[in-house]
Amino acid sequence: MAASLTASPAGKSAAGTAPSGTNAAASSSTSAPASPTPGAATSTAASTAAAPPSHASASSAAPSSAPRSSAAASSAVPANTAWQCGPTAAATLYTTGEDTGQTLQACIRVDNGKLELKGTLSPTVASWNEQIILVLKDANEQDHGRYESAACSAADCTYSVTITPPSRGKWTVLPEWERYLGGDNFQSTGHQPALVSF
Repeated sequence: MAASLTASPAGKSAAGTAPSGTNAAASSSTSAPASPTPGAATSTAASTAAAPPSHASASSAAPSSAPRSSAAASSAVPANTAWQCGPTAAATLYTTGEDTGQTLQACIRVDNGKLELKGTLSPTVASWNEQIILVLKDANEQDHGRYESAACSAADCTYSVTITPPSRGKWTVLPEWERYLGGDNFQSTGHQPALVSF
């Protein structure tokens, strides 16, 4: 009786799939099936006593794991933060430096994947048509946006705006105020709160 040789199929490695929602393209690799060894015997002759059939087994390559995308972590929604508020500052007149008896303050936080900026001018002077200005700044004190309120009408004027910053990083906000809406009537600035991570 001739002994037969059977081979099990060579295993295939799993192709990696990139996590969805990232800019990085996922790379994947597939192991090629094992090639037969040149010159390998394909059968053996039986001796007087029949030898049990021999089975050549092909080892299966272990499935490869898809590489983790380094962009996955950076694309995650940033963690919410508590409000970070700068100390209140006296609102003064630009031309004379006179203290108006008003205060100016700014706050910043991360909320639901956005930056929220808030400024408060208190109390207001209705006849001055005052405005709150919020200037977004990065960790290097570079400006990345200027946001202006409508004319303040409440005795304690609060202006808030929700934005998406141009990039991940650390951010703060500088408060300013103007009077006589519609003109270039900058008066003074307040203090910046601590940086928040976005």
